[in-house]
Amino acid sequence: MLDNIIENLELIEPHQAFFMLKNCLSIPKLIYLLRSAPCFKGKEELEVFDTGIKTNMEKICNVSFGEENWSQASLPIRHAGLGLRSVADLSLPCFLSSSHACKGLINHLLPSLNLEIPHGDVNDAIDDWSEHHDSSPLEKGIQAAWDNLTCRDALNSLLNTNNPWNHCWLLAAQESHTAAWSEAFPNCQRWKLAQS
Repeated sequence: MLDNIIENLELIEPHQAFFMLKNCLSIPKLIYLLRSAPCFKGKEELEVFDTGIKTNMEKICNVSFGEENWSQASLPIRHAGLGLRSVADLSLPCFLSSSHACKGLINHLLPSLNLEIPHGDVNDAIDDWSEHHDSSPLEKGIQAAWDNLTCRDALNSLLNTNNPWNHCWLLAAQESHTAAWSEAFPNCQRWKLAQS
């Protein structure tokens, strides 16, 4: 179904298509699912979705993303990316933050469960996190806290390049004004073309 929708995005201007893909069709539609279910266990399926977003972004922009380029593009704008977030990368921060955020409410409603000790899927998520990261956030109930650690690690990996031009480019891309174009709302007159 996503492919059918994205096919129509190719008919409008690239900025409008990028805006719709980023803000309407990818991560915003999946956040609830990522927060409420252990989607991190299905990495292969999540990567298929990510590949679909990448492929369609390549069609929209008429450019080919290499692995390193796509790693950067899937970072948030504040971390030198395009904001086309990876579902696979977000699945663990979403689930962990939601699990920690609702723990108090669940203990209040169902005190017999005693959720002070992680169990089941939460245990698996914590183990998965520990395999890939050295630390966990102080504010465990906030998704951005988990996600910032993930993004920081990914950006540091990209910054550890032997190419000084890439290093400088990544540092410059983190400046707040650099990606202002990606947050600009497309021209409303042209937006109506997508509706017809």
